[in-house]
Amino acid sequence: MKNIFFALFLVLLLPLVGFSQDLATQLDITNALSPTTGSSDLTGSAIDNRNFKSTLIGIYSSANASWSAAAFATVEMTHCASSTGTFTAVIAQDVVGVTPDASGTIHTFDEATTADSYNEVLYLGRYPYFKIAVDMTGVLDVATPTIGVVAVQGGKILAQ
Repeated sequence: MKNIFFALFLVLLLPLVGFSQDLATQLDITNALSPTTGSSDLTGSAIDNRNFKSTLIGIYSSANASWSAAAFATVEMTHCASSTGTFTAVIAQDVVGVTPDASGTIHTFDEATTADSYNEVLYLGRYPYFKIAVDMTGVLDVATPTIGVVAVQGGKILAQ
């Protein structure tokens, strides 16, 4: 009888040894664009997404800007099969929470943005690398905003 319980232990519990389910093991947080104050275009480095099932993109802007129809910023997401290849715009099937345009725009700061703004977009694309860029258009009348983008990568693939 002892042998049966020992065999069940080996079959049921042993495969779980070494596979942690805590958040520190399952998530990574990366600055896709470090918080920057200014009015010029920003382009982040390629982010390696190979070992994750999905990535939550958090987009932040402070309220100290005079966004308008003539002075606005778009946050664009592109992805690629290599970190140095040609990055292409994400499409609707790659993200949840937004429908990107042909440039991969996943968020726009414009006249509708009157307070601090934080938005999330879930990236489910299958490309191993992605980049985030901010394209500033026009000249802000009053002040320059702080814009930052963070990537929370989840569903770590521990073994392939």
